[in-house]
Amino acid sequence: MGVELLVVQNENALLRRQLKGPVWYAPADRLCFGALSALIAALVVACLPDDARNRVGMAPQTHRA
Repeated sequence: MGVELLVVQNENALLRRQLKGPVWYAPADRLCFGALSALIAALVVACLPDDARNRVGMAPQTHRA
């Protein structure tokens, strides 16, 4: 997963150099990037051991009656 992020960052840097200015993303691109960002964050948290989740405040919430 980390390799894919490095590839995307490299592609963005290449685009910026070629266009000599900021890269403007279409709304659909921004939606995809946002969804991928949320998915990656959820996968990273899911891979953490339970004690690490407790330290960063991401432990599964239990409802107490």
